[in-house]
Amino acid sequence: MADRTPQNFTETVLAPTYYAASGGGDRVYPGNVLHVKNGNAASVVITMVTPATVDGDLAVADRTRTVTNGTDAFVVVPRDPAYRDADNMVALSWSVTSSVTFAVLAH
Repeated sequence: MADRTPQNFTETVLAPTYYAASGGGDRVYPGNVLHVKNGNAASVVITMVTPATVDGDLAVADRTRTVTNGTDAFVVVPRDPAYRDADNMVALSWSVTSSVTFAVLAH
């Protein structure tokens, strides 16, 4: 799983760096915005994994967002602590990775 650092906006033009979606997943900080470009022939489902449980054993459902094929979209990574790993990062998994890129933008 690759950790991705957000890019900060400044008063100048932002030329974002795009990463290829990793087959093993990616990790980002909560509250960031992903700009996802899906050049794949299939829609991509982005899963934000929730390691949290309630009542000691009831798993909190993962959050998903879908970006249809041939389009791009902005996806906000939840700030809620339920989505954070022990080191405060949010794990992402991708239903497809071929021709899928994303930038991580500070919010």
